[in-house]
Amino acid sequence: MGFNDLLEKVGGVGRFQILNTAMLLLPMFYMACHNFLQNFSAAVPAHRCKVPLIDNGTTGYNHGAVISFIPVIENQKLVSCLRYKNAQFGIWTNNSSANVTEPCEDGWVYDKTIFSSTVITEWDLVCNFQKMKQIAQSIYMAGVLVGAVLLGGLSDRFGRKKLLIGSYLAMALFGTCVAFLPKFVYYCIFRFLCGMAFSGIALNTISLILEWMPPKGRTVAGTLFAYSFTVGQVQLAGLAYAIRDWRWLQFTVFSTSFVFYGLSTDLQKFDMSIFLLQLVFGGVDIPAKLLCAISMSHLGRRVTQCACLILAGVTMLAIAFVPQGEILVSSQNNKETNLKHKKNLNDNAAFSC
Repeated sequence: MGFNDLLEKVGGVGRFQILNTAMLLLPMFYMACHNFLQNFSAAVPAHRCKVPLIDNGTTGYNHGAVISFIPVIENQKLVSCLRYKNAQFGIWTNNSSANVTEPCEDGWVYDKTIFSSTVITEWDLVCNFQKMKQIAQSIYMAGVLVGAVLLGGLSDRFGRKKLLIGSYLAMALFGTCVAFLPKFVYYCIFRFLCGMAFSGIALNTISLILEWMPPKGRTVAGTLFAYSFTVGQVQLAGLAYAIRDWRWLQFTVFSTSFVFYGLSTDLQKFDMSIFLLQLVFGGVDIPAKLLCAISMSHLGRRVTQCACLILAGVTMLAIAFVPQGEILVSSQNNKETNLKHKKNLNDNAAFSC
């Protein structure tokens, strides 16, 4: 008699399975926050070169006098990475015949209308350093990959419960430490460790849920596991809207993890509110995972996952051929936005499988 047969013989889906699933899913509500947090903590606000003559710490991004020192483009938007070259006697000018410009040698001034502080403004990761944001997210995803390979094997050897508890503690500890780190390189290192902990939590949670669930209840249990990420995405939009300082947001998201341990993208490229987009991307999960659960019940897991992954890949390829700023007749959003929502729906459906 196999273990699945034994589960059916002792009653199938019972109180233990329900409580086991519920308790394991509670911490998962915060896992999506970890994956998508950098959309807000590393948001790139509007910025311009600092002009020592007028920027004394009290002036803001839209100071009226900067137009004489900073080049502008269409709609009188200030150029982000250049200023007019310093002339003799410390005077900048935009009246020279050459209008010679130079990089931002004295730093930058940021628009704090939306975010009071982000990783970008903390360490001036703009202009020549703008790729550091993507590098930081790539380092985090590398941690997810390493964690999946390393912790997956260790959980088979030492037990899922031990690795799960250890991953909980690591996520809370490393994630909270990120909020207090003084240098970008330390930020990347600890984000890598958070990525490893994320894999340990996600892999061991779904394994413990499904291993103790009789076959007839696994489709529903897997769908509930996927929906826990949906809750996390929607929750993150609210938290980020309320907390505009990246260190406090980081601390809030990760410090709550201790309760449970004792307890994509880059959204700014869309021409919409980043908070609304996070809410929409989370909301897309609801129909995607519901349809996925129905499909798995009738067509099977393999067919459903293959179909969703193919659709996601086709949509991703289609995005590359959409002109930036192309407008749909029935919407103010461009085609790229709509296609990326469709890709997100397909990705989430595939994840549910």
